[in-house]
Amino acid sequence: ALALWLVLVVGYDLGVMGVTTLLGGQPLRSVLLPALLLNPVDLSRVLVTLAVGEGALFGPTAAALMRTAGTSAGLAVGIAALAVQTTVPLLLALHVFRRRDW
Repeated sequence: ALALWLVLVVGYDLGVMGVTTLLGGQPLRSVLLPALLLNPVDLSRVLVTLAVGEGALFGPTAAALMRTAGTSAGLAVGIAALAVQTTVPLLLALHVFRRRDW
């Protein structure tokens, strides 16, 4: 399971970099911000970086979030995205387990 997680995380990052390269004329923010909001691992890293406020640690995804929403709003958007990514699977699991005949 850990190896699968590692492959998926690295594969996702490579896919985002590939799409960013293919869309060379597009603003980088239009690719990185949705990719950031869909990846809970990267989003958690960016939220910790924003909370600490260490500018030297900002990568391109954190910079895109800060330029789009600012620090406070970026933290709020990130926390909301993580809450949705946690709540939706839990609600789906609850629905499936309630329907299941044990």
